[in-house]
Amino acid sequence: MAPKYPEFEPWGETFRRWMECADEPGCYIPRTTLTVAGLDPTLWHVVSSPKPLTLEWVSWAGIFGLTLDDPASDQTMYLDQSVLKIKGEYTYWMGRIGPGVIFIDNIKRAKDPRNFYMSEFTKAVYESHFPLESLKCVVFTMVIEEETRPFIREDIYGSRGLGFPPKEPQTWVSPSPEFCGILGTPIGKVVAAFVLCAYGQGVKRIPRIVTFHTSMAGLNLRFDIEDV
Repeated sequence: MAPKYPEFEPWGETFRRWMECADEPGCYIPRTTLTVAGLDPTLWHVVSSPKPLTLEWVSWAGIFGLTLDDPASDQTMYLDQSVLKIKGEYTYWMGRIGPGVIFIDNIKRAKDPRNFYMSEFTKAVYESHFPLESLKCVVFTMVIEEETRPFIREDIYGSRGLGFPPKEPQTWVSPSPEFCGILGTPIGKVVAAFVLCAYGQGVKRIPRIVTFHTSMAGLNLRFDIEDV
């Protein structure tokens, strides 16, 4: 049967199989050994600073199953994290981490073979403060990527008669064409590659993707993580 979304769905189906099956052939993404401590300080600038969840994200915490800061404490469990290349073309990873969650706010990778991949930075940043086993979801915020956003808006929402933004979060469950389509976009492939480089094949999978909208019709993607 021909794919419903031929531009992205086949790639998403491939990544789905690689994640869910330890002996699925063809996976070219190895386990990464990258750590924040191992980054060359003459090439990479790393910043980690405590910052509580904003009120906008606190309202989603119950839905995500996230841990909230203790209001009686003056310390936060959440951290702003960034990794910036300080020589050569811009490459950077910017986001936030907390117990069970990674928020990816902005990424860019120059096409230099010496650069690490965004999936590797995602693993290294989270693991620098929390055990990988504790991760529940990865959230890409305010998605503007030139292929992912129009695909979701026009192909996924458009084919179902949903406005932009829909009034309610939309859940896309594996292995539906919509799930595989989103997983095969540039944003989806970053998260799938993170799962593979952090855990290997047949260990963790993405069972569902949730698209939801915050202020100014901002498109956000939540990728849930669970054991295979």
